[in-house]
Amino acid sequence: MQLTPDNYFIGHLSGSKTTTGLYNSFFGYQAGASNTSGSSNVFVGHTAGYTNSTSSNNVFIGYESGYTSNSSLGGNVLIGYQTGRNSTTQSFNSIVGYQAGMNNTGNYNSFYGYNTGNNNSGSYNSFYGFNTGNTNSGSWNAFYGWNSGTTNTGNYNSFYGPYSGFNNDGVSNSFFGYYSGYSNQGGSDNVFMGNQSGYRNTTGGGNVFLGYQAGSYNNTPSNNVFIGYKSGYFNSYPSVALGEGASNTFIGHEAGYNNRTGSKNAILGYFAGHQLTSGSFNVAMGNVAGYNITTGNNNVFVGDSAGYYNTIGTYNVFIGESAGSGISTASGHNTTYNTFIGFRVGRKNTGSNNSFYGYNSGYANTGSNNSFYGISAGTYNTGNYNAFVGTNAGYKNTGSYNAFIGYNAGYNNLAGSSNLFMGYHTGYTNSTGNNNVFLGNYSGYYNTTGGNNVLIGYQAGVRNTTASNNIMFGYFSGAWNETGQNNTYIGYESGYNSGYNTTSDPSYNTFIGHQTGKYNQTGAFNTYLGYQAGYSSTSLFGTGNNNVALGYQAGYSNNTGNDNIFIGSSAGRVNSTGHDNVLLGNLAGTANTTGNYNVFIGSDAGKANTTAQYNTFVGYQTGSKNTTNSGQTFVGYSAGYNTTGDNNTFMGHISGYTNSTGNNNTYYGYGSGYSNSTGSGNVFLGYQAGYSETGSSKLYISNSSTSSPLIWGDFANTYLNLNANVGIGVSYSSLYGLRVDGGTSISYSAYFFKGAFAAGNGFVSASDKRWKTNINPIENALDKVNKMRGVTYFWDAANNPDKRFDNKRHVGVIAQEIEEIVPELVITDEEGYKGVNYAQISAVLIEAIKEQQKQIEEQQKQIKLLMEEVDRLKTK
Repeated sequence: MQLTPDNYFIGHLSGSKTTTGLYNSFFGYQAGASNTSGSSNVFVGHTAGYTNSTSSNNVFIGYESGYTSNSSLGGNVLIGYQTGRNSTTQSFNSIVGYQAGMNNTGNYNSFYGYNTGNNNSGSYNSFYGFNTGNTNSGSWNAFYGWNSGTTNTGNYNSFYGPYSGFNNDGVSNSFFGYYSGYSNQGGSDNVFMGNQSGYRNTTGGGNVFLGYQAGSYNNTPSNNVFIGYKSGYFNSYPSVALGEGASNTFIGHEAGYNNRTGSKNAILGYFAGHQLTSGSFNVAMGNVAGYNITTGNNNVFVGDSAGYYNTIGTYNVFIGESAGSGISTASGHNTTYNTFIGFRVGRKNTGSNNSFYGYNSGYANTGSNNSFYGISAGTYNTGNYNAFVGTNAGYKNTGSYNAFIGYNAGYNNLAGSSNLFMGYHTGYTNSTGNNNVFLGNYSGYYNTTGGNNVLIGYQAGVRNTTASNNIMFGYFSGAWNETGQNNTYIGYESGYNSGYNTTSDPSYNTFIGHQTGKYNQTGAFNTYLGYQAGYSSTSLFGTGNNNVALGYQAGYSNNTGNDNIFIGSSAGRVNSTGHDNVLLGNLAGTANTTGNYNVFIGSDAGKANTTAQYNTFVGYQTGSKNTTNSGQTFVGYSAGYNTTGDNNTFMGHISGYTNSTGNNNTYYGYGSGYSNSTGSGNVFLGYQAGYSETGSSKLYISNSSTSSPLIWGDFANTYLNLNANVGIGVSYSSLYGLRVDGGTSISYSAYFFKGAFAAGNGFVSASDKRWKTNINPIENALDKVNKMRGVTYFWDAANNPDKRFDNKRHVGVIAQEIEEIVPELVITDEEGYKGVNYAQISAVLIEAIKEQQKQIEEQQKQIKLLMEEVDRLKTK
């Protein structure tokens, strides 16, 4: 015993060789007997720390504990019989247990238990339990349980339970449970929890097995998740090729129990996917979901018994209790590419590529490529490529390429195909009708065989049965139509009563607008566009055909009238039986009832016309007050505005504006005949021609309101006045009243021309003294005549072909010569050509003759005087 301030040695030879070592406490026979320089050690027990000489900071407690330990670093805690014995190089270990940590060479380990960590060479390990971690060479491991981690060589493992990870070579594994991961060799990153979970796993990695014998036969597959009693039990049964049966997730009592080679499955639920063998990429969630699947791939079964009998079907999605549960090998109904969501959805389905959502939807479906959404949608469907949305939509459907949306939409559809029904009870009784579009509650409700119809709106075409090629758009549009075809009704109640209470439903009608053709019953080939256009009356149902009514209430009251065209707000509004009318414009012919063959074009044109016929009014307010008068033609703004006469033709702005009772008038031009109210038989042509004339049988041709028009006439007295210079065969001249090129023949008398009268076969010039002023005699007339030269000549036709000269010899004078003598007798036209007024030469000749006569008379006097002188001379 040696007790000093620096060391405490109690026991035979304990610490007997200590030289420089300090702060040591050795208790027991030869405890620390070989210690020389080691310090801060505590050795308790027979030969505890016997061979330690220089190692410090150790605690050895127990018989021969640390017997041969002499690490240069020290820091070990060894408690128990022969703990750490023969461990010569260990450091910083904590070892507790009978013969625990014997022959250990690793550092920073914690061993607790009988024979725990014997022959260990790894570091940073924690071993707890009998024989745990024996012959371990791995590091950073945690082993708990009898023989757990025995012969382990891997790192970063956690083993809990007897024989867990018994022969492990893998890394980063977590095994919890009796024999869990027992045969694991190179498998890494596994989590096994449960007795015998992952029992035969050797090289499989990344697996998670939770539950009794979960993944028990899994050998080499990786990345599986098995949770539940015997889940994935047979996964990768021995002799399976490397890599098969990998990446599965089985959760639940015997979930995926028989899986052999199937990979990447997710099975959750009691007996879910129980019979799975080689199927892969499946998801089964729910009590016995996908129970019988064996080789089927890429399925999703969610819900109690979902896909229960499916064995080899692929690419299915069944979600909901018993969804797709009736699909089985026995019935030959293993289908593919289906998606079922809801209670008993597609339960007896035999088709493929279907999507069903909702209670019992597609319950007994045999078709393929369908989409059903809603309670019992497509329940007994046998057709293909259908889309049904809504409770009972397409319930009994056998047709294909249909889309039914709404409660009971297409409920009884049998062989009808390519239909679109949208709305409550739309197309409810449709049986074989094809290519229909019904949108709106009850639209096309009674349709059976009718095809190619478009019915849109609440109860649109609700009674349509066999009719085809109709378009009905709007609330109650075409509601009573049953057999009428090729109709287009667009608007609220348009064509509402078409076919009402009749066996002859109308066809080929086009009604567009609010209540257009509402009471049309049998009328066909009509076109109505506008609010209440062609409305008909509520007491007389319309039967008129071939009518066109466009505009607000155009043809509103038309009943039996045919072949009418009403265009404009209220055009032909009260027309009832009138036919063959064209009424175009706001209020055009709005009062017409029985009038026929009228054409009214323009706002207010023929506005008051009721029974008149054969009228043509074109322009704003033309014939606006005409009521019963017929055979009239008015063209222009307010032309014939006030007329009640017959057989008038007024053309031009306000022409015949005030005519009231005048008949058989023809006015053409702006304001022509404006003031004539009672006159008849007038013809006024031109701007304001006859503007102020109030009489009858007059002719005015003018471009102003003058009372002296260019041409005036009186038909009653056969008078005609022409107030103008006239050119005949040549352009007129401002110098001549009448300019004629070519021969002229006048055979009528009493024609008056400005400045001349025609009488018989000659002309009489106007010469009334009352028309003349500054009257003077012609001076030196004889001298002038003597200077004149009369000549004969031929016209130069060759050089003037446009003058149409003849080739005869003529007698006359030369204008240039006369101009030098009496310039008043010569006129020069615009082109410089000269003419002579031969008639006025006579005035010069008269005065010349008078001068000559005077000379003769003077000479006679002289001769008489001379003769008297001669006679006197003879008598002498």
